Amino acid sequence: MNVLDWLMEGDPAIQRLTCQVVDGVNHIVYTEKGLVGMYLERFDERTGLWGGGVYGPKWISTHYTLLELKYMEVDPMHPYYQRGILTLLDHEWRKLDMPKHHENQDVCVLGMILGLCAYGRLHDVRLYEITDYLMRHQMSDGGWNCNWDSKRHPSEKSSLHTTLTVLEAFRDFMKYGYNYQTETLQRMSRQGAEFILSKRLYRSKSTGEIINPQFVQWHYPMRWKFDIYRALEYFASVDEPYDVRMDEALDLVVQKAKKGPIPKGPQYSGRFHFKLEDSKYGRFNTLRALKILKAYDLAAYEKMLNSVHAFS
Repeated sequence: MNVLDWLMEGDPAIQRLTCQVVDGVNHIVYTEKGLVGMYLERFDERTGLWGGGVYGPKWISTHYTLLELKYMEVDPMHPYYQRGILTLLDHEWRKLDMPKHHENQDVCVLGMILGLCAYGRLHDVRLYEITDYLMRHQMSDGGWNCNWDSKRHPSEKSSLHTTLTVLEAFRDFMKYGYNYQTETLQRMSRQGAEFILSKRLYRSKSTGEIINPQFVQWHYPMRWKFDIYRALEYFASVDEPYDVRMDEALDLVVQKAKKGPIPKGPQYSGRFHFKLEDSKYGRFNTLRALKILKAYDLAAYEKMLNSVHAFS
């Protein structure tokens, strides 16, 4: 069986996402079957929550369940998704007129919320307030860091984790039709992308060493964590031109793709609703690799898509 056929035998969400990658068009018909349906079934209509909480417990809370549903492209107008993003706004975004000791908020969390709400096409003034907040807290090196205001360990340098999350949020905000500060968001996004590229996606600028071994591991779900494949997915999604500073990261994708489908990879510790995949291979990670290769190495993409393997 080749990789394409294997993907098309997967969950309905994988089938839909595979068709988008292969055909290059967005299939509007959403699915409530398979994994998406299993997540929706776990919504508590009485509390309006998943997992009994808003941000925690990780990874079964409302916040992180919505992230998984968004990646699988749930119908953004589904009433549970809509109720979920309103819950996030009500609990995780503090009004600007609150006392000062409540003013500063986690930039990474706000980036995820903005992306989730933009995907849901939510019309709410708080989205613009969050966007303003994120714009105000870009750092001098072009990125963002949750620890900009830390009392114990304040940072003047940006974080790859936070920067990528904010870039994804700005992408979604612009993609889904929010016509607000567009030129500024594009400029800031360009600066944030340059920050990531300046590190060759995962290396220290000063020493050249790998910043974190987890950055080169394949994970799904990615949660809030940075890895080079998530960064390359982002670059592909915004049509970022090839840059020689991507070479090392791209080579890791190509070399892994030569061996066939991508393994599931290690999971971040925490609770989860249910097991997503049973075999040693991961359809989600394989699809991530195909997205990247189609954008930056078409020959490797076609070879991987049509390669034949014994799946187990």
